[in-house]
Amino acid sequence: MTAKEFIETLKIIGQGYSGEIPKREIFSLAKEYQQISVFEVIKLLKDENHRLGAISILDWKARNKKSTQEEKKEIYRAYIDNHKWIDNWGLVDRAAPYVVGGYLHDKDKKDLYILANSKNPMERRTAIVSTYYFIDSPKCYQ
Repeated sequence: MTAKEFIETLKIIGQGYSGEIPKREIFSLAKEYQQISVFEVIKLLKDENHRLGAISILDWKARNKKSTQEEKKEIYRAYIDNHKWIDNWGLVDRAAPYVVGGYLHDKDKKDLYILANSKNPMERRTAIVSTYYFIDSPKCYQ
């Protein structure tokens, strides 16, 4: 699976719609492409037209119970290291809880403090929204 294949499939899906492709279609395709490499996802993230798909793939990868801790770390790093491309609330809200919150749940939270003090409003939002995972996690009630 590659970024190019994701884009081509999205184009085919888009032929069935006049105007924008509904988000549900993008989310569904992203779920199918969750095995794509993080390297390929970053290519999509850098493309303004495919950021929602990229973020959705990262989200599905992070939610996948079969993802190893090493894979979750790679997903987390891809999100954090490429945050400049995550440029609207919808992108943050889609992935921050599982990609960031899920990864940091049982780890040091210093990255959240760095994000919370950022001048970039989307980084600050990531710090806030990622904590939804902590609130909703069954581990918090033990």
